[in-house]
Amino acid sequence: MDRLAQQYGKWQNAECRDMKAHLMELDPEGLGRVPLGLFYAQPQGSAYHFSESLDYLRKIGALDEASTGKPKVIIANYVAGPSNCIASSSYYSVCCLSECDAIFTDLEKHILAPAASPERILSLASNMSERALSEGLVDKLESIGRRHGGQVPLHGRLFAQWLHFAFPHECPFPSIVANSAAFTASEWLDGDKYASADERKQHIESSVASAAPVEEDFEIGEMWSDYEVLPVLEQSQSLLIRFGSEVMRSVVQLAAVCVVVRSAFNAWRAAFSSPGTSKKDDDAYMFSVRV
Repeated sequence: MDRLAQQYGKWQNAECRDMKAHLMELDPEGLGRVPLGLFYAQPQGSAYHFSESLDYLRKIGALDEASTGKPKVIIANYVAGPSNCIASSSYYSVCCLSECDAIFTDLEKHILAPAASPERILSLASNMSERALSEGLVDKLESIGRRHGGQVPLHGRLFAQWLHFAFPHECPFPSIVANSAAFTASEWLDGDKYASADERKQHIESSVASAAPVEEDFEIGEMWSDYEVLPVLEQSQSLLIRFGSEVMRSVVQLAAVCVVVRSAFNAWRAAFSSPGTSKKDDDAYMFSVRV
């Protein structure tokens, strides 16, 4: 059953790869984003028809509304979203595998540390990417390093954001989601997350009316957020609290050792006391042992 469950997820991932390839064909700029109108405007004979509402896409962090003023669907975030899970329960979900995990694992395998210099990361990422990294990406990685004393934390939000722009179709954008409950199966399966026909038609018509030539130059600053999260890195303000807890732990351990030594000493005295020792004395030693 364990092997069957593992293979079941792999079968589902083949469908995920096909859907991702279809969305990449709708990505006019190659930036991992599909205009919302184009996202909805799939012909009748298309293999995929997308119906998630604007509000639901926003809740799961799969919507980009900052770059051009027109909403776009972030491909990597959408593919990894709960609406593409084929089996869900209170304990597990069978969803699309993250292609970014392989990229991140390869980086960790070579770096073997929680942080690395921007130069080291650029050297590794350049060999892994199919296209050259832009000057904007190089500048952003160096700015992350300057922010953290010359080293880039691999598990921080800023580096996850950098990975998204370096590998836009594989790595999801680390969106700041208001409520993690949006990723649960029940949130999607309650039936209220579909866009109505009128809503889809409105976005399709708006997209056609505002169609513009594809921009060749990509300004990463338009989509970049300097908000940082370091979930596995100790913060400097917690050092005093940690020191206090270590001292308290040492005191408690020393007290426990003293109690054991005192109890053992009293037991030894009780065992080797003279035959004339009164019962009152024995009771006193026994009381000490119990303590």
